[in-house]
Amino acid sequence: IPDWPYQHLSNWHQLSFLRSTKNLRVLHELASLAVEPDGLQNFLTILNDNLGYSLYTAVEGAKISLSSKEQSVVSFKQSGIDLSEELSRKVFDELIQNEINILEKTILDTLEVSNCSLEDIWFFSGGTALVPAVRSLFCQIIW
Repeated sequence: IPDWPYQHLSNWHQLSFLRSTKNLRVLHELASLAVEPDGLQNFLTILNDNLGYSLYTAVEGAKISLSSKEQSVVSFKQSGIDLSEELSRKVFDELIQNEINILEKTILDTLEVSNCSLEDIWFFSGGTALVPAVRSLFCQIIW
């Protein structure tokens, strides 16, 4: 299965793109050729029943939970799909490491261009600011 459907699913604002006639046709064809079609059928159910945002909020809930806990569960039960997947903060940190690296580079580049120090300008705002890996990054840069 190509990765583009999953990339679009991971961005809630791109869900409508997945529901285009052309994309649904491709996904149905892939499902008919798949050796193990159940996962792709579930993916199609999410698209056909317009459940992408519900899935997104289930994942987001687990991510929020990992800001204060070491373990969480992604739980999604709709339209015959029964998904329950444990997620540890360690695994989550590994999954977001690329984004943390990009954030670090952006912060350091901005500080260099502005000739400021992070102590002078930083503040935390929004849910991402509660992610322990993000907070740790800021602390590493400051100290």
